[in-house]
Amino acid sequence: MGTPATRTTAPRLTVADLEVDPLAHRVWRAGREITLTNKEYALLEYLLRNPDRVLTRTAIIEHVWDIHYDGMTNI
Repeated sequence: MGTPATRTTAPRLTVADLEVDPLAHRVWRAGREITLTNKEYALLEYLLRNPDRVLTRTAIIEHVWDIHYDGMTNI
């Protein structure tokens, strides 16, 4: 007999009254759950995981939208 599987829990990301649960992809503000689209959630989580860093437009687009971005274009 094996041991029961244990669920690994990632710590919640918290800034002021904003709380993000990375495993459940849930967000609360002042204790009230808010609904975000997948991209909104990905952007919020990326920003919270990179505190005190200036993130370039290219880095944000490549991480959140998972595409190669040529910052020299106008489109």
